[in-house]
Amino acid sequence: MSMYIDNNYKVDISRGVVPGVEQNFKFGAGPITTSLTTVWVGAAIQPGLYVRPQDAGEIIYISSSSANDVMTTGSGAWSILIDGIGVDFVRQQEIVELNGHTQVPSTKLWVRICRTFVYEAASDSGCEGMLYCATSGASAGVPTGTIYQYIQDSNLDKNQSQTSCFTVPKGYSMYIL
Repeated sequence: MSMYIDNNYKVDISRGVVPGVEQNFKFGAGPITTSLTTVWVGAAIQPGLYVRPQDAGEIIYISSSSANDVMTTGSGAWSILIDGIGVDFVRQQEIVELNGHTQVPSTKLWVRICRTFVYEAASDSGCEGMLYCATSGASAGVPTGTIYQYIQDSNLDKNQSQTSCFTVPKGYSMYIL
C-alpha cells in the first residue's frame, strides 16, 4: 500500500501543529570497520553491536571525562536529558544534573536509551568532556562497564548522542519518510 503525504502536512508536522504527531530525526556516526557494528559514535570505544539495558530495566549512571561538566559551578555541561523507554516500554525522559567525574544515577529504570542531549550548560559551547550513560563503575569519569550512550565533545557531536538505534515506544507508530 502506498501512502502519499503532501509537503504542507510534512511542514505542519515539523512546526509541531499536528496534534498527536511528532517528528524525530535519528542519525548516527561511527568508525568504518571490517566487522559487523552498530552505527554509533561509541563504536570507537566499545566496538561491535550496540548493547542495550536489560529488559528488567536498569538505573543508568551519568559521568564526564571532564571535571568541568558540573551543575551550576562548571564551565561545561550542567545537565543532560535522557530520552528513551522505561520498563513498561512507555516513552520517558529524565534530566540528570552532572557532577564531573563522579557518576550520578538516574532516578528511573531504563530498557532503551534512544537519545541523550546536553540540556543545560554554562555557555553555548556545551560539554567539555565526553559524557557517558553507562552501568556503574568509573575511573576519572570514564565507565569501566557497558556504555549505553556517549556524547563526544561539543564540537564533534553538537551536544547530543549519535546512535542510529531506536525502539518505537508503546502507544506510538513510526513512519519513515
